[in-house]
Amino acid sequence: MANASAVARVRFDADTEAALARISGAGVPDRVMIAALEGFGLRKVEIPTGSAPRQMHEMSGAEVRHRWLAALANEGFRQLDAGVARRPSDVDHLLVAGHGFPRWQGARCIRQTGAG
Repeated sequence: MANASAVARVRFDADTEAALARISGAGVPDRVMIAALEGFGLRKVEIPTGSAPRQMHEMSGAEVRHRWLAALANEGFRQLDAGVARRPSDVDHLLVAGHGFPRWQGARCIRQTGAG
């Protein structure tokens, strides 16, 4: 299970980076994304650098969090479908213990099937 956990972590990292890059590429200012994710409880938020957007686009912190959580939930369900994780609680544990997901948020994105 240790190897599966490492694979799962890499996939969550990649999905998080891709989701934030899409939001950034849409022109959402880094300060908005950082504030939204830090407000959620993440530490050391790093926004991937990409091509500069043509036009800045305002997006609420709630929308940034929703899109980020949806990306995490989608990856969690892919891992369940692929058999990398056996139960949603496995994915929840990975997010909290290995991915820096705020413990007090309880990885609820996986428990709320409507999030993805």
